[in-house]
Amino acid sequence: NPTHIATLERQIAKINEDIALRDKYGDNTKMVIKGKEYQKQGEANKALLEAVKTTAKNGTYIKIGEYNGFDVLFKGETGGLGYALMLKGAYEYSVDYNAQGNTMARFAGVLNRLDRDVENRQNQIDRMTKDLETAKQEVNKPFEREKELNEALVEQKQITYDYEHYDEVKAKYEGAQSTEDTDDDVSDDNSYDQVSANDRWKTENVEH
Repeated sequence: NPTHIATLERQIAKINEDIALRDKYGDNTKMVIKGKEYQKQGEANKALLEAVKTTAKNGTYIKIGEYNGFDVLFKGETGGLGYALMLKGAYEYSVDYNAQGNTMARFAGVLNRLDRDVENRQNQIDRMTKDLETAKQEVNKPFEREKELNEALVEQKQITYDYEHYDEVKAKYEGAQSTEDTDDDVSDDNSYDQVSANDRWKTENVEH
């Protein structure tokens, strides 16, 4: 599907931008939550947990911080059921949230997988491109049973015509049948006349 291929290509371009942003920070971690910067994972996780508790739960993503240049977005469903985190750069990446877990480590894991994400999408593009080329070649191949198909189409066309013009076809058939019956009657009369003539000739010869 050319449209799907184009979508994947746009995604790859955005992810490559995010890879460049990720690599800019290297092994350094910069976490900012509600405007305050944290260097230690433990402190950053606690601050994130507190931010999640105090952020409105209305079913929409709200920015609560930044992680190495990526926006950290939080979404809580109305009623407090179901929490979701997202890292947003040029592209968006879902992050599993667990109040008891190490969210900073999850952020790092998501960004470390970006190269594999690009590779997977490129593999999809390669497969679909190959499938499209194969499909084009199949379409351009000559149809091996084209003659049979054309004959079948002609027959089907005739059947369709007869069905749509049933009364007209029936009238022609009955007319032709009536003509044949008339010809048979004339032939029978001629045969009778010939037999009668032969009988008269024989009778006349006997009398003479």
